[in-house]
This record gives sequence, C-alpha cells and structure tokens, in this order.
Amino acid sequence: MDIINIDNDINSLLTHIRCEHKEWTEHNFPGQLSHQPLLGIIEEIGELLEAINSKYSETESFDNDDIKDAIADIFIFCVGYINVCCKNFSINPKTLESMIIDIQKSEYEVYVIGLIAKMARQHLKMEQRIRCGIDDFVSQNNEEIKSLITEVMLYTVFCYYYFIGNQDMSGYLKNIIDVWDKVKARDWKKFPYNGVDR
Repeated sequence: MDIINIDNDINSLLTHIRCEHKEWTEHNFPGQLSHQPLLGIIEEIGELLEAINSKYSETESFDNDDIKDAIADIFIFCVGYINVCCKNFSINPKTLESMIIDIQKSEYEVYVIGLIAKMARQHLKMEQRIRCGIDDFVSQNNEEIKSLITEVMLYTVFCYYYFIGNQDMSGYLKNIIDVWDKVKARDWKKFPYNGVDR
C-alpha cells in the first residue's frame, strides 16, 4: 500500500465535522451518554465486516456503497465519541504504517475486533473510574482512549484503500463528507422513525 501523507486533510475534516456534529447531537440527542457513540462504532464495524464478507462471497446483493457507507459511519460515530470523551484530539497518520504491519500479521477482522474490545474495556474502566486516573475521566484526557480512537479512524482509511481499491485520499474524504451531509440533514427529534419527512 502506498501511504499518502494524510495529516492536514484528515485533521481539517475532523475539526470541521466536530463542530457541526456537536450542534447536531445537542439538537437530536440532548444529554447523550458517553457510551452511546461507542455502541454506534461497534454497530458500524459489524456492518463493515458484513459488507466486506459479502464482497468476497460474491453475493448478488453486494454493493461497494455498503462498505463506503459503513466506513463513513464509523468515522462519524468516532467524531461523536471524541466530542464526548476527548477535549483535545488529532490523528497522527504515522500510526497507519505500523497498523498495516499489525493487520498483515493477523487478519483485518481479527485486528478490528481486538481493537474495539480494547476500546470497550478502556471505556468501561474509565466510567467505573478504576485503573485510570479520575482526572482522566473529568478532564477528558485519557491517552489510551485517544490512541484507540485514532486506530479505529485510520482503520477506515485502510479499509477504503484496500477494499474499495482507491488510494486517492480525496476519494476517502469525499465519501466521509457525502455521508455526513446526509446524516446531518436528519432531524431525529422531529421525525423519530427515520430522521426525515417521508
């Protein structure tokens, strides 16, 4: 895989979506609990793996858009999680290089399941206020959580490059923006069934 320098692009997008996502969440899900976006990440990782498996089993129902949607949804739920759990956050793209080596040593499914299990464990301990400093919880500055979120977000970059077969970073970013534009147009307070007036 040809690693592209993604630092400025992905962090600019992250900053932009964080502001919009915060307002959108406050309107649609006021008082959202910190574990809820984490559950969303887990749900979408399941959908991503299901879509990838469909690709390899060559089912008639397979569509690359299923993978692209899941990738964007994971990113968006990560943004929601960051807004709840982290005050200061940026993605270090250098993590991607070592991550690819780790994925190649195992398998992409095994890698992400292990990753999300670590994330759930760390979140649980943080909420229980054990095995991490209480200051980490109050100040929203848990470095382990930040590191794990970074890995999950960069895992979506890996999946886009590897399974969509597109190593153009602009394609990845456009996919995130396109899906976010659809998500932020939903008003779950007004239309609790599907978020839109249909």
